[in-house]
Amino acid sequence: MALLLNGFTDHTIDTGEVEIAYSTGPDNGPTLLLLHGLTDRRDAFPTVIDTLDEMHRVVAIDQRGHGYSGRTPGHYSNDDHARDIRYILENVCQSPTVVWGHSMGGANAIAMAADPPEQLKALILEDPAIFGRARSTRADGAPVNSPFGASLELIEAGISAEEMASRIAESEPGMPDYYAPWKAERLAQIDP
Repeated sequence: MALLLNGFTDHTIDTGEVEIAYSTGPDNGPTLLLLHGLTDRRDAFPTVIDTLDEMHRVVAIDQRGHGYSGRTPGHYSNDDHARDIRYILENVCQSPTVVWGHSMGGANAIAMAADPPEQLKALILEDPAIFGRARSTRADGAPVNSPFGASLELIEAGISAEEMASRIAESEPGMPDYYAPWKAERLAQIDP
């Protein structure tokens, strides 16, 4: 479970619905809770952590279905994630907390803030993934939520990370050499 965030301690907590993996830094000031985007995990914020952990207590979680947190097939709505975030705020952060959400994490933070716990001090929304209900279809005619349809197809294909990387490299020419294996590693950890 260790992600080796420098000076951080790794933990898990059972919310009653799912086990959430998280890391906490030293208690160097007000609490900052980091919420990653789709296909990512709690180590997605190296620059933020390196910059802010000297003056904040940083808590970074793997949201359900990502990284080392538990899988809950069919239960990945913003409201499902919002319950997890509330639980973390109430049981881990336990103090006024700034929540920083990137992409999917931003959308989940917005859902949580609709019914905020008393520990929520402020939100920082970095490119929140707020989309309409537009849909697209796969080659077999099955609907796929946009804009992550191609990633969802790779996850559902049940193929190895190496095969995912090969398909990503073919479909996204011109990307740096590290990109396809990096993205495939993260996609392989997601529960569709």
